[in-house]
Amino acid sequence: IPIQIIDKNFATAPASCKNLDASPATTGFNGILGVGLFVADCGSGCTSQATNNIYFTCNGASCAGSVIPIAKQVSNPVAFLAADNNGVILQTESIPDSGATSANGYLILGINTRSNNTLAPSSVLSANNIGEFITKFNGSTYSSSFIDSGSNGLFFPLISSVSVCSSSSGFSGFYCPTSEVRLTGIQQSSDGTKSVSVGFIIGDASKDLSSGNANYAFDNLGGSIATGFDWGMPFFYGRSVAVGIEGRTSSLGTGPYWAY
Repeated sequence: IPIQIIDKNFATAPASCKNLDASPATTGFNGILGVGLFVADCGSGCTSQATNNIYFTCNGASCAGSVIPIAKQVSNPVAFLAADNNGVILQTESIPDSGATSANGYLILGINTRSNNTLAPSSVLSANNIGEFITKFNGSTYSSSFIDSGSNGLFFPLISSVSVCSSSSGFSGFYCPTSEVRLTGIQQSSDGTKSVSVGFIIGDASKDLSSGNANYAFDNLGGSIATGFDWGMPFFYGRSVAVGIEGRTSSLGTGPYWAY
């Protein structure tokens, strides 16, 4: 299946590529294996719109947006397995609120296709065609909400009860309350038919992320975004979260959906 290899010296990055990392060493990883809801990373939008800001073709050092057929788009490898190809389950251990030096877990292939990937979740939430659902939080409704193990925290718009880190702290954009704040959000399926209340904690990011803290995994790290609600990695700790791939069926329903 198609993969993407990144070479920062190949050509001049287009203006739409923001906040580029200099090298794998600065990012802290050598590659990314996604656990997303979709077979292809863009789908039909990139087959017809050259201004998709995802795919580009280059002439020498100059690059411009380009259409690309779905068959050549970077794809979810699980969807191409001969069996157990209806999704994955990301299962992660619980960690203390003070954090942990590491956190172990499993990426399980398939959802309820055999005895060792069986899940009987209390919540199954459908997602829309771009992987989003609804979160009701602090009196507001955010229809552009999503679950993302690639986000290191829980990210949501500013609220008065949670203070942000000072610019001088070096952690601008994260939350730094003087003591842990316990909050609740209501996750709702994209069609509005199912909902579940989810409690979470926001702690002081300046303590979590300080150079003197030996921990790397945190269940209380949070930060601000302008709109929407990003249920990042802290949401996964202590849960088994199923990722139902679009168009694929299981006893839980037809993807795209999240279940836990």
